[in-house]
Amino acid sequence: MKRYARQITLPQLGMSGQQKLQAASVLVIGAGGLGCPALLYLAGAGVGHIGIVDFDIVALHNLHRQVLYTMQDIGRPKALAAQQHLEARNPDIHVHAYTQRLDLEGALTLFPQYDVIIDATDNFNTRYLVNDCCAWLQKPLVYGSVSQLEGQVTVFDTPYNYRDLFPEPPAPGTIADCEQGGVLGVLPGIVGTVQATEAIKLVTGIGTPLRGQLWAYNLSNQSTYMIQYAGSAWRPESEAALRTLHTPKASYTIIDGAQYHALRALEDTLVVDVRQPHELPASTADLQLPLAELEKQLPALAAKHIIIICQRGIRSERAAALLAQQYPRVYSLRGGLEALQP
Repeated sequence: MKRYARQITLPQLGMSGQQKLQAASVLVIGAGGLGCPALLYLAGAGVGHIGIVDFDIVALHNLHRQVLYTMQDIGRPKALAAQQHLEARNPDIHVHAYTQRLDLEGALTLFPQYDVIIDATDNFNTRYLVNDCCAWLQKPLVYGSVSQLEGQVTVFDTPYNYRDLFPEPPAPGTIADCEQGGVLGVLPGIVGTVQATEAIKLVTGIGTPLRGQLWAYNLSNQSTYMIQYAGSAWRPESEAALRTLHTPKASYTIIDGAQYHALRALEDTLVVDVRQPHELPASTADLQLPLAELEKQLPALAAKHIIIICQRGIRSERAAALLAQQYPRVYSLRGGLEALQP
C-alpha cells in the first residue's frame, strides 16, 4: 500500500477507502480525449479492475489531447495501447481491453461485470446506448462531454439519466464533434479528470457525487457553474423495449478495407467522402459532400453501390443511415480512411 500512502493519509479515505478502490471495477467507454485522463487517474488511484472499450486506432492527430499514447502507438488499437501503458504504470491492477465497437449485445454483456460505467464517448448514438443500458441495468454512469471550449460532467444514477437533460438525440449534424468543431487539448484533460474523480467518489463514498447536478466549465474564462435538474426515474420498460430503441431504422452495410477495395473495383460504384474539404488526407473519392450538406438535402445519386467514407467511420455511418432511406445498397467504411492507411 506504500504506492497509495498519500491518499490513504486522507481521513476521508483511509485504508478502508483504499480497499474499496482495490475491490472496485470501472468500465470506461472510449479511450480518447476524455478516456485517457480518466484511465490514468483511475489506475493511479488503484482501482482494482479497469475495463476499456474502444474500437479505434491511435493516430497522429490524437496525441495533442490523448496523453496516454506516444508516437510508438500510432496504428495500434487504442484499447490495447492503453492497457499496456496502464499496467506498466501500476502492475497491481487488472486492465481489460475490448477492441470491438460497442453495440447493444456488448453493453448487456459487459456492463453487469462492472460497478461504475464512465461515458467518454464522442458520438450521440453510443451515448444514448450507454445511458439506456445503464438505466435498464441500474448502473451508475459518469457522463462527460466537451465542445470546443466548454465541458460538462454529471452522474446519472437512479432516478437520473441522460434523457432527463436531452430526451432525444439531436438532428444529425446540428452539434459539431471534435473532428468538425475542434477542441483545445487541455479541455478533455480537465473534464476526464473530473469524471475519474466522480467514479472514485462513487466507489469510496467520499464527498457528494454530482447526481442531479450538471457541472459545466468554460475554458475561455475559467468559469464554472452548476445546473440542477430533476430525475424522471425513466428506464426502458423491458429488455425488448430497450432493443426496440436501439434497432437501426435504416439498413446499410458496414464494410472493411478488403470489401471496400472489392466494391471500389466494380463499374457501378460511387464513393462519397462526407468530410470537410480541408481535412487530410486529401480526398480521392468520386464525390465530396460534407455531412452537414447531405443532411440538408439528400442528393440524387446514380450508382448501384454507394460507399460512404470519412476520417474514422463515425460520420460515414450517420450519412449511410440517411442515404439508406433512399438507396438500397449503401455501405460505410469501418474505421474510415485511417483504417486504409498502411
